[in-house]
Amino acid sequence: MIKIGIVGHRFFKDPGSAAYVANECDNLLTLFSSYDPELVVVSAIAAGADSIFAQAALDRHFRLEIVRPFDNYVSDFITKPAKSNYELLRSAASSETVLNYTNRSATAYATAMQWVARSSDILVAAWDGLPARGMGGTADAVDYAVSARLNWIHIDVVNKQTFFHLSTLFPPVNTYNYYAVAP
Repeated sequence: MIKIGIVGHRFFKDPGSAAYVANECDNLLTLFSSYDPELVVVSAIAAGADSIFAQAALDRHFRLEIVRPFDNYVSDFITKPAKSNYELLRSAASSETVLNYTNRSATAYATAMQWVARSSDILVAAWDGLPARGMGGTADAVDYAVSARLNWIHIDVVNKQTFFHLSTLFPPVNTYNYYAVAP
């Protein structure tokens, strides 16, 4: 069973980036489900890239495993539609890991991102390539994946390209017009 985790930006500067991320999530699910039809998606289901990927997985009837960084995580979702979407994704998840943090903090976010990375065979990062603006963000998750030598895929939300950083354990992906990069 392949587990694919997602980390990514909540907000995109370019309106086309959300559509690109949605399309790439669908492409990645198609690609990896051809190798493992029972794949599992792992996410913190934050607004933005996390929830886009989680919804794509549920639409295809894949199992969703989630992590809740702190007790009142729902407070992170500012609008009613965002809260409603969070609750829908949460209720559809097959399992939820609740971290031992009571309140919102950078440490809670960092721990959640590391949980997603460690729980995944492949980590997908929908990321602008810029350094972290604070602890626990997408750039920190990428730094963690690189330092731990994890398999990861970079959905570049600025240049709208996707780069694979996979070990030889995974089949070649060059036929899918992606950029294969050494792990």
